[in-house]
Amino acid sequence: MDPDLWHQMALILFLIIPNAFFAASEIAMVSLRRTRIRQLVDDGNKAAIIVDRWLKDPSRFLATIQIGITLTGFLASAAAAVTLSDNLARLLENIPVLFIARSSEVIAVLLVTLIISYITLVLGELVPKRLALQKAERIALFSAKPIELLSKAVYPFARLLAVSTNVLVRLLGGTAHNQESEITEDELRLMVAEQVSLEKEEKQMIDGIFEFGDSIAREIMTPRIDIIGVEGGRSIVETVHLMIETGFSRLPVYRENLDHIIGQVYLKDLLAVQLAGKERETISSHTRAINLIPGRKNLSELLKEMRKNNQHMVIVSDEYGGTAGLVTIEDLLEEIVGEIRDEEDIEHDPVEYLGEEEYLVEARLSVEEVNIALNAGLPVADAYETVGGMVLKELGKIPEHGEQLVLSGMLITVEKMERNRIVQLRVKKRLSKVTPAAS
Repeated sequence: MDPDLWHQMALILFLIIPNAFFAASEIAMVSLRRTRIRQLVDDGNKAAIIVDRWLKDPSRFLATIQIGITLTGFLASAAAAVTLSDNLARLLENIPVLFIARSSEVIAVLLVTLIISYITLVLGELVPKRLALQKAERIALFSAKPIELLSKAVYPFARLLAVSTNVLVRLLGGTAHNQESEITEDELRLMVAEQVSLEKEEKQMIDGIFEFGDSIAREIMTPRIDIIGVEGGRSIVETVHLMIETGFSRLPVYRENLDHIIGQVYLKDLLAVQLAGKERETISSHTRAINLIPGRKNLSELLKEMRKNNQHMVIVSDEYGGTAGLVTIEDLLEEIVGEIRDEEDIEHDPVEYLGEEEYLVEARLSVEEVNIALNAGLPVADAYETVGGMVLKELGKIPEHGEQLVLSGMLITVEKMERNRIVQLRVKKRLSKVTPAAS
């Protein structure tokens, strides 16, 4: 084969290299994580500063890239047309087929065009772009300086293309400046779920942050019936003993009953008074103020207020002005980081599997939580939030221990009661034939 032909083929392959460089740079630039680039800019990375400048002026960057791609593509096509097609045409003329011999030049140009297009697409476009998607940051930083130099060399042409592009974009209703699209919450959740570098606990914490902003105080409060409070007429020594016995360092103080909360007491305050020899005094003169909040108070707003006012506990009021429940700063933090256990806390699962599709379920759990845990379809309603409330609503009365009902194809038995409150339920799934106890 003619040595010149080899030289021309080498030249064509050589010209594909800058085409690949420009194609990879373009994809790398648009695939970058901008937060990472800004971090590198803050660290003083010179290449990142150039990249950040390109990201703010995409029209000029794309114009420079396109000039480079067009120039290398033109040179590769010209070299192929001049040498490869001529040599191929001479070979085709010797083929003993009249049509091929007579149309050798046209066929040669078509074949060379197809071959060069294939090689350029694979080596000059697809492969470099695939690599750029995988190594966007490295390629963008590597290509920043060369593209900057090319931009200065072809500035008049790049500027003309950029201005023309901006004008047409505006005419079509767009904007000349690059605008970052806002990432939705669902997109962020998906990004977190797909991020393999995050631990399971980290993903749960991030998910907890998302849920936190959508939750309200009523959903996480300790219900009124579970509140341990102290009557304002109690002595300091009695209250200290109660706080030590229950393990609480703060308790709400009430007058007559929990619907009349008048403040809260701190164990450290009472101990200081006790050490001063005044343990027989009543706690009413040593209470601190406590805020009342509505049950629909957003948790994000509540956390801000409690931090601002240095509060550790608030009372949730119902629509009648009574006490619905209590929320502590620990309750808020647990919504984000998960349950925080003290040394005295006994760890137990709120949903315990007994075998044969049977479960013990704490009545304080929300219906949504139980549906998720059991893959069930218990009805959700505004009239109640917990599964205990659901059972009360369905029965229409305070149940007795052992009372049963069938709901959504499941047998629900009242397993444990405390006074008039349902504490625990036994749930049997996938019933074939059940006869509930008479209520």
